[in-house]
Amino acid sequence: MQLRHLRYFIGIIDSGSFRAASVQLGVSQPALSRRIAELEEELGVTLFDRSRSGVRVTPAGHAYASEIRVALGTIAAARRRAIAAAQCGKRQLRFGSVRSASRFACIDKGINSFARTHRDTSLHVHRLSAGEVADGLSERRLDAGITYSELLTDRSLPTIPLHVERVMLAMPREHPLAGRRHVRLADLAEVDFVWTARDSSPRVHDALMAACNAHGFRPRIAAVIDSTESLTLVRSGVGCTFVTSSTASRSDCKKIVLKPVADLTLPLTLIFTWDSSCSPANDLALIFRRYFAAHRRLLARLTPDWARPPHPSEATNAWAQQPHGSWLHAASPTAPERRVKARREGVAL
Repeated sequence: MQLRHLRYFIGIIDSGSFRAASVQLGVSQPALSRRIAELEEELGVTLFDRSRSGVRVTPAGHAYASEIRVALGTIAAARRRAIAAAQCGKRQLRFGSVRSASRFACIDKGINSFARTHRDTSLHVHRLSAGEVADGLSERRLDAGITYSELLTDRSLPTIPLHVERVMLAMPREHPLAGRRHVRLADLAEVDFVWTARDSSPRVHDALMAACNAHGFRPRIAAVIDSTESLTLVRSGVGCTFVTSSTASRSDCKKIVLKPVADLTLPLTLIFTWDSSCSPANDLALIFRRYFAAHRRLLARLTPDWARPPHPSEATNAWAQQPHGSWLHAASPTAPERRVKARREGVAL
């Protein structure tokens, strides 16, 4: 028996079906069924009654689930205590960052500045998904991080905003929609998707699903994959995927076309956030505040046309009633103008 068997078991109960659980857990349905069959064989009991109408948790399954939830919580708490004991007495900073933040030179500059001026502090940098950074901060496994404000679960943490991004549609260059001047949500009803596993970012996953459902369709998912690998399958022609606008600046997009979805508003505010009770994290915040201020001034003027959001009256806000920051509006300058302004600000693009 492995921990993943137990997590899969709880995941099926929480989602209500093997199919929904396979999407949320990022595991194929046949593999999920095999793992549960192995668990039932080892226990010697039937956990689910399977029929054409769906699955139902057996009394044995309910009894087992109540104990497993407690066990998984105990294991998570034990891991946190072990990490805390190992780090006791050491001055350190555990920093997590979303991978898309690598495009911002100010972040690397801030980290390098901290490392030079705090040689007595052990700096641990982790590249994670936005959801993992948010969870790490709320569970105190991270002292500071860069994630999206809309995904932050612990609202008591202080934050410094850096940039606001929109969600865009990435597709193979030869895709039928690639030549369209405008793409709307209704155009995606028959599109095959490479869908990011829900575990990577549950709130973004649920918001995108809700937006599609509001337009009368459920996304046709051809593959479920980790967020860092979704563009690999898009390049291979498996399907389309949703990505943040910063993806457009990456060199691996030569075979990919990125387009805004005209009636989809899903703002993602990139922020630095930290545990104010951690002294090194407070020091890093002071450094980032200086670098971020220069970058925000520059980016507010240089936001290109494709990164602008639709007007709220013309779009479906996928965050529904959740508050979010305003978009940055600016005329799109020419390349020479961007270079001149960047030099004037002293900030690398």
